[in-house]
Order: sequence, then structure tokens, then C-alpha cells
Amino acid sequence: VPAAGSLSEAQPPEEGVAALRLALGIGPDEGPVILLAGDGPRARHDYGMWAAAILHQLYPQTRILVREDPRGRTDPGVERFRDSLTDPEMLAIAPASAKWSALVQAADLVLATPTEAMGTGAVLAAMAAGKLVVGTPVPCITELIVQDRTGLIARAATPRALAARLEEHMSDAGLAAPLTQRARTHVEAHHGPSQTAAAFLALYQQLSPAPLPV
Repeated sequence: VPAAGSLSEAQPPEEGVAALRLALGIGPDEGPVILLAGDGPRARHDYGMWAAAILHQLYPQTRILVREDPRGRTDPGVERFRDSLTDPEMLAIAPASAKWSALVQAADLVLATPTEAMGTGAVLAAMAAGKLVVGTPVPCITELIVQDRTGLIARAATPRALAARLEEHMSDAGLAAPLTQRARTHVEAHHGPSQTAAAFLALYQQLSPAPLPV
């Protein structure tokens, strides 16, 4: 497994996809590059890794991109997957300091595979960047991704069901464009800085016993 590359929090996405991939140890002829969204055990990266490994049987140049956990947490499922790899080059590890907004630029698509609630910053970054998101059918994902409208949702939270959605995408070159365009539009309309600030203010006003000073 390649060591964490030189990609840092300060490296801007505009450096170019080729430079980003090179910094992560991914060659110019390799792909698709599948980024696993989220951090920590709740992200269930082991599900995403096994789904990508199934796809690897059809597309041997498939690469899995995963970010080191900022909190240093280890996932036993991920460790078992890494230990079982017959092709260690399939897995690329980004440093914990790498921003999702940069990592999504290096990916061809993004897998969001939680089985319970998790942070969705990586999913929003992918949608804003026009990257196809394939996710599990859990509320934190389906609140953002609508099947056949803004992305693809697996029929079940299993590696095989996720792999089926990945294969669907790979076999239809025109599938992603309308989904990613609608996803980008949705993020711009509902999850921009002003909308997020307004949502936090509304929540504060609901929870605060006293009016918020202006």
C-alpha cells in the first residue's frame, strides 16, 4: 500500500487532476479512481473497499482512494481488507490533512458507504465538484442523494449491492452527466455558506431560551 502522499491541506485543487493523482501515487493510466467518503468506523470503508475490489475484477486498473482518519481511529474491517490484498497498489492512502475538496478532484467517483449516521462533508464536496456519488440506503445519504436524480443508491448496504451500482455506472458512459449536474445545482441552491449559516441560526433560535442579539 503506498504511503501517504505529499498532498497537503494547502495544495489547491487547481493544481490539476494529474498532479493530484501523482501526489497520491496514482499513475496517469490508472482508474477509475474511487474515493471513499467519510472518516472513522461509521463510514464503513470496508464495505466500499470490497465493492471496489469486485469492480477491480472487471476493471483491473481500478484504484481505491481513502483518507487517513484525522483522529487516528482504526477500523478492523479496513485492516482485514488491507491484509487480504493481492494487489497492494490498488489502495492509495491520502494524509489526514488533505481536504475533501481536493481529494474529490482526484477521483472519478465517490463511494459513501455508512450503515448509520455520519458526517456528509465529503459527499457535499463531491456533489459540488460534479462527481458521481454512489451511496448506501441510509438517511444521512438519501437526504442528499436521490436515486436516478442526483446520484446512485445501492439496493442494500452490502458490498455486492454497491458493486452492482458501480458496474451500472461503468457500463453506461452517459449515465453520470445529468445526475452530477443536478447534484451540483442542488448543493449550490441548498448547501452554500449563506444557506448553512441561516440553518444554524434557525436551529440556535429554536434551542435558545433567550432571543439572539443582533
